[in-house]
Amino acid sequence: MTHNNIAIILDIDDTVYDQMIPFKNALYKYLSFPSHQLVSLFLSYRAYSDSVFEATQHNQMTIQDMHIYRLKQALLDYDYIISNELALAIQDDYATQQGNLHLDEHIIHLLNLCQQHNIPLGIISNGPSEHQWKKVHQLQLTRWIDPNHIIISQDVNVMKPDKQIFSILEQKMHLNKQHTYYIGDSYQNDIIGAKSAEWKAIWLNPYHKHITGHHTPDATLFSRLELYHYVSHLITNSL
Repeated sequence: MTHNNIAIILDIDDTVYDQMIPFKNALYKYLSFPSHQLVSLFLSYRAYSDSVFEATQHNQMTIQDMHIYRLKQALLDYDYIISNELALAIQDDYATQQGNLHLDEHIIHLLNLCQQHNIPLGIISNGPSEHQWKKVHQLQLTRWIDPNHIIISQDVNVMKPDKQIFSILEQKMHLNKQHTYYIGDSYQNDIIGAKSAEWKAIWLNPYHKHITGHHTPDATLFSRLELYHYVSHLITNSL
């Protein structure tokens, strides 16, 4: 650790970039869907995806079946019935859209600020190894973050919210629990996981989701601009 004493560890999906942008672009290419319900649909889609993620990791469900399931079920909540073929077509376009990912501008400012002040940076992300590393490179995260400090769940056979995945990075980076801040958008995976590991947890919550457990985030922020100012304040107080 440096004299600054704090470390910033990030989630990837819907934290360093807005995952709804590629989702919206892919969906609207094939379907007309009420714009005022799009956020709710996206949250349902994410929830269904999370509900079967562990099954895909243990080969109890194929990735293709998961892609079909999460979209069909989310749309069914809004009385839209689509075929497996259409679900896969939307998924293929979604994957193509994800090939054009860009870091949110406020996240870029945050990473630059941390780099300027020698704040240790890392990543913990759930997902298939090849898919998540592709995002890491697409987003150019290794400009700021040592690849050895990037943990993908499939690479280590443990996933958030299991505190073991946090411990792996903690040991690699020689982190101080009391001064390590984990930033993520998922209460279930990120906040519960980080608090179980006795880290500080910052909840990026742009969709104003409700707490669904007994762990309380150390901060709840509703935009990436707010997040930038919060981290800037942390750094100032640590100098």
